[in-house]
Amino acid sequence: MFHSVRRFSSEAMSQIRLCEAYAKLGLEEGAENVKERFLKLAKKYHPDSGSVEASADKFIEVKKAYELIVRNTESTDDQIDVDELVEKTIYDIRHKAPQHRQYLEFEGYGIGTPSQRHKQYQQYRVARAVERASEFVVDKAWAQDSLREDEKNQLVSKGVSRAEAYYAKKQKTTNLIDRMVEDMIQSSMQQGGFRNLKGAGKPLRKDETNPYIDDMEMRINKILIRNGFSPPWIMKETEIRDELQYLRDEIRLERAVFVKTGQAGEARWNATVERLRSSLEKVNKAIRDFNLIVPSLNRQIFPLSADRELQKAEEDVTTGGSESKWMARAEKLLAKREAVAPLQEEKINVFGDFVRELGRIWRMNRW
Repeated sequence: MFHSVRRFSSEAMSQIRLCEAYAKLGLEEGAENVKERFLKLAKKYHPDSGSVEASADKFIEVKKAYELIVRNTESTDDQIDVDELVEKTIYDIRHKAPQHRQYLEFEGYGIGTPSQRHKQYQQYRVARAVERASEFVVDKAWAQDSLREDEKNQLVSKGVSRAEAYYAKKQKTTNLIDRMVEDMIQSSMQQGGFRNLKGAGKPLRKDETNPYIDDMEMRINKILIRNGFSPPWIMKETEIRDELQYLRDEIRLERAVFVKTGQAGEARWNATVERLRSSLEKVNKAIRDFNLIVPSLNRQIFPLSADRELQKAEEDVTTGGSESKWMARAEKLLAKREAVAPLQEEKINVFGDFVRELGRIWRMNRW
């Protein structure tokens, strides 16, 4: 019952469209001079006709109406000749004198400049393809409707769920595509399609192209990289990280020295802490400047805290105990200072004697 109602409504809609098509051609329903009327209107409305009433929209409307009428006629020959008739009519119109022609391409569709007409024609082709594809899908679904119902009933009778049937069909389709591709590759290999290819036997070249960067800019960047140049934010990041590493190594070494010397090295440790705070202020300023020029948020650096850096340094020094690398470095540094201390004291004494002798000579020459 439902199929009968749907078929009846479809036939009624087709009849309404057919009546509208006859009306657009200015004919009564069932008229026989459809072809002559179409030729007359096509030459009248075609954009290349040079007529005052030329209109691309009117021409397309008349063309669609004529195609609809021919498709609904019983004569198969008329259905085959409709495209040839349209092309012949357009050909006759185009081959007039050049001064009477404005549009030579795009099936007479569109208005404006050639580029605008080309764009409009492409949109028209897409819309026409979508319409034809939808009609094909509807016709195919209508034809296979009864077949699908029979298949579903058979699967249900066998105890197979609809979900299992769907995934089985999907897997079957995937395997079919894989086999088809593999067969095409094997056939091409047997025919020699993979012989003497460019770059055969060589490693794949790394593709360094970027579709969002101009080719000239890409080449300039390659030249700069080969000569050791880098973007400003990369150089800034390198400087910041090198400075941070140097400060962290220094504070850990001084902390280890303070642990070794105890109260005797307290003044030196306090001076080191003040120097660290001053240096971190400069580093944080550099970090803020870096965050303003870095191109990505995930490359930004968080500002540093002097108290937290001191806490980490103390933990690193005390974690390994007396066998940590920082304690070993502190011992070497203290041993070096003890070895150099007598020489420095001797230099200081010599310099003092020199100053006293210089003062004595000056006083003698003064009198």
